[in-house]
Amino acid sequence: MPTQNLWRRLLALLNQRQRDADLDEEMRLHIDLRAAKLQREGLAPEDARRLARTRFGNTTRVREASEDAWGWRWLTDVLQDLRYAARLFAKAPIFAAVAITTLALGIGANTAMFSIIHAVLLRPLPYQDADRLVGVWGQHVDRPQDVPVFTSFRAFQEWHRHSRSFAQVEGGMWAGAGQTLLWKGVAQRVLPISVTAGFFSLLGVEAARGRTFETSDRRAGCTVVLSDGFWKNRLGGSADVVGGSLTLNHQACTVIGIMPQGFEFYPKAADLWTLITPESPFEREPLQFSIGVFGRLKPNVSAASAQAELAILHQQAVRDAPRDSGWRQIVPVVNPLQQEFTYLAGGNLRTALVVLFAAVVCVLLIACVNVANLQLARTAERERELAIRATLGSGRSRLVRQLITESMILAVLGAALGTSLAIAGVNWFRHANPVELPAGNAVTVNWAVLLFTGSLAILAGLLSGLMPARKASRTDLNGVLKETTRGGTSGALAHRTTRLFIIAEVALSVTLLAGAGLLIQSIARLSSVPLGFRTDHLLTAQLSLETSSYPDLPSRAAFYESLTSKLRTLPGVQAVGMSSSAARNLALAVAGRAAPKTTLGDVSVEDVNQDYLAAMGIPLLRGRPFETTDREHTQPVAIVNDTLARRYFRNEAPIGRHIKLAAPDGESPWLTIVGTAGDVKGISLFNTMSFGTPSPLVYRPLTQSAGSSVQILLRTSDTGVGLASALQREVSALDGDVPIHDVRTMEQKISESMAHAVSSHASEWLCWLGPPAGGDRDLRNAVGVGVASHARDWCAHGVGSAAT
Repeated sequence: MPTQNLWRRLLALLNQRQRDADLDEEMRLHIDLRAAKLQREGLAPEDARRLARTRFGNTTRVREASEDAWGWRWLTDVLQDLRYAARLFAKAPIFAAVAITTLALGIGANTAMFSIIHAVLLRPLPYQDADRLVGVWGQHVDRPQDVPVFTSFRAFQEWHRHSRSFAQVEGGMWAGAGQTLLWKGVAQRVLPISVTAGFFSLLGVEAARGRTFETSDRRAGCTVVLSDGFWKNRLGGSADVVGGSLTLNHQACTVIGIMPQGFEFYPKAADLWTLITPESPFEREPLQFSIGVFGRLKPNVSAASAQAELAILHQQAVRDAPRDSGWRQIVPVVNPLQQEFTYLAGGNLRTALVVLFAAVVCVLLIACVNVANLQLARTAERERELAIRATLGSGRSRLVRQLITESMILAVLGAALGTSLAIAGVNWFRHANPVELPAGNAVTVNWAVLLFTGSLAILAGLLSGLMPARKASRTDLNGVLKETTRGGTSGALAHRTTRLFIIAEVALSVTLLAGAGLLIQSIARLSSVPLGFRTDHLLTAQLSLETSSYPDLPSRAAFYESLTSKLRTLPGVQAVGMSSSAARNLALAVAGRAAPKTTLGDVSVEDVNQDYLAAMGIPLLRGRPFETTDREHTQPVAIVNDTLARRYFRNEAPIGRHIKLAAPDGESPWLTIVGTAGDVKGISLFNTMSFGTPSPLVYRPLTQSAGSSVQILLRTSDTGVGLASALQREVSALDGDVPIHDVRTMEQKISESMAHAVSSHASEWLCWLGPPAGGDRDLRNAVGVGVASHARDWCAHGVGSAAT
């Protein structure tokens, strides 16, 4: 089409009124000229004009032919359909409001859910070439079902130097322990994460201020990179931080950079990153320390081939390890980094998201069925109107198009309202943070989500409008106009269709209710599981000592004993417990039995004070508790839990037996079992929707093996919330440089642990979707009342017809 003609047509479309006036004037001129000619032939003026009109033909068809000539007939028809639909909805505002709101809830729930799925599963991580980034874990050869573990730093060194499958291999801790930072004379607890020099370059992320680590920094002493949030919120956003110095665990460290706002990696709570140097424990004893390993695959290298190469290099790395070293039983496993992030956020998060998306799709289908049912009822009311339009020249296709247009208008308006609801829901989700999302994921309603919403609107419009349109196209025009078949064929068809819709809606609702019922049952079961200790009236706090100030066991034990004595005098305190998680996944040697083949096993170790069992409410089943006479230079003793006693001693009495952790020829001492305690259950990151089965556990007295970090537990006569300030005051009285943190009640800790585990099975997500689901239920009730009203009208009309 020439540009000039196209321009003329666009101008004509924009000036519709003038074009219609010109066409009317032209048709009048034709009729007037023909009437004048007939008058000259001898006809009377009235007869001549009537005959001229007849010979000219139907002016409506002439107008339509003109529209066809201009090429805008289809657009004119659409505009007419839109105007007609708008007038209908204006006459029935309640119907329009209910239909739009019903669709808005269905579309809004899907939009919000898709925005989360897009952020977590579909959108690449915000790192350079994220599709080639992988994480490397260690898997036990004989127990592949076990939770993956970090790999040894020695293996990382081998991979870093010799791997041919990776463009870059770097290391960093997936988690870390809190340390004390001194800034401008103020001590505060921070979470530093140790990484290798190329960690940030691997991710392709540069510092917003200063720079990130370089290889030359390995010889420059302690250097740190700060997170943006820590710099702004904890250091006041001071501009002179970069290049300045701060004290971390009594060591002066130089700040070389600040990461950009929004940068995240695991753990998400990291405040700063420290560089692993030749003086660090990692490099001094590479077989004694583990680390998370990350890599960037070379182009066209698969994860499987890279994993095979790492397995060979791993064997070379551990060839100097002791024969019973657990590292010999570990093989590397390579997975995409995005998959690892999703797994760490919740073991079943990926599956939960897919299941929840299916659930909200069911909600949308129910909404479409509701609106279709309501539109079907209205179509039955409009049968006479549609029949009259058909007899006046509107074809069945035009009637179908009119009804589809009405349905699409409802869907588009519902999508607009649903998008607003989704944006509000996503904003609430970001601020409330009901569940942990993988690092680097920001949930937003972006263009991809809006495109999905537009597709949903089209789909919803078609689903809710096709059946009413199909019914209208099959209407018996003669029967409707004569009103002889009212309540007959058409009414029966409408009733049958309505019943089918109701059956479909009930089926979808039952599916959702069944899933919700199973979830509620799981949550109820989780909430009612006995944990093996009392969670009420128990206040907890974390405390860490600087190794430079408390370098040995006597100094740490003396501090803990002094603090325990002070805390016992606080009002309302009934018992003071302290515990420190010492080790996990250790083998256990029993005197008089064959030694274990490896240092890896299923035994955990907790160092506790003598009042720990009483403070926790853990029953002592046999033997005695720890006593003040259990000191550093006395016989090492232990209390074991019931699971260990049954697994390792079966029908034998464990009291008085000697056990050793790791290997019998190792440096750890033989421990004499003096008691057996009840089992305690707990939720870990990888246990979802159930409390983990109690594993074998060894308690050691804090006076014989005191670590630098402990958890304080205060058994109180009330909730204990008011003791937080008193607890800090007593700690500061002993040492003003020792801060406490994470002060919470045990019930709060259990609730948060349950929420994290349950979130992997989507309970938090379902609770978030609860208000829309409840609103949809109320609207379904409203729609049902409307349909029942229409059904009553049908029945009344049928009875009236039969009576006449």
